[in-house]
Amino acid sequence: MRTARITVVFLALAGLCPTSQVRADDGMVRLRGIVTNVDYTLQYDDSTTSRAGTSRFTAAGLGLTYVWSGGMYADAKYLTSSNATHDYWRTAGFASLPLERADTTLTWGYTTADLWNVHAALQNGKTKRTNQPGNLEQSRTLTTQGVVAGGGKGFATGIGVFGVNGTVGLVSGTLDTSTGVSSKADSALALSAGASYAYPYSRNLVFGADAKLQKFTLDFGKGGANAFSYAETIKSLSIYIAGQF
Repeated sequence: MRTARITVVFLALAGLCPTSQVRADDGMVRLRGIVTNVDYTLQYDDSTTSRAGTSRFTAAGLGLTYVWSGGMYADAKYLTSSNATHDYWRTAGFASLPLERADTTLTWGYTTADLWNVHAALQNGKTKRTNQPGNLEQSRTLTTQGVVAGGGKGFATGIGVFGVNGTVGLVSGTLDTSTGVSSKADSALALSAGASYAYPYSRNLVFGADAKLQKFTLDFGKGGANAFSYAETIKSLSIYIAGQF
């Protein structure tokens, strides 16, 4: 195995499954700073109502990767929103209410010498949406958590490393309100697809970008008179700078 083998690391964040490709020597540690532009849509449906809200915001965070000899790797990543707002209640005259989003992902994976990759990730995504003034329920928090798994392929070129990947997972979902009501989803499906690029500027510095599409579908009270569902669609574009040691 080459000391400077190319290792493609597909990170599965929370938000769900951000992809990132890195060049790393065996046993190398990489610390990266991340900035992400997010386009977030929340769709609510029940037997009588259908409502959608959107939010566009910037999230920032950190990632830490360790690569073992043989192609195994582990990664931890945290992202949080900054000054986000949403328009879920725009039809009631409120087009800019606060929204908070946080994603935490722990990933374990393996990359072959020809850049095929498989991985599994423990992920947690949390969205807190403020309701319109005067509403007894001041806010709602939607949380998804669980294990997702997937794979992908990297392509080394003279100008960097490109890659694609996808993941799927049956995760759990919870809805908590500011009035103390908590509901657990009967089913929660997570899907993700992404593409990424990494450029090794030097032995210790890497620049990269990730684009991804994530979809979460959560059903509550399935089969009952009060059944409802939420669907989160998250489109994101990230850039990062990584130092490796």
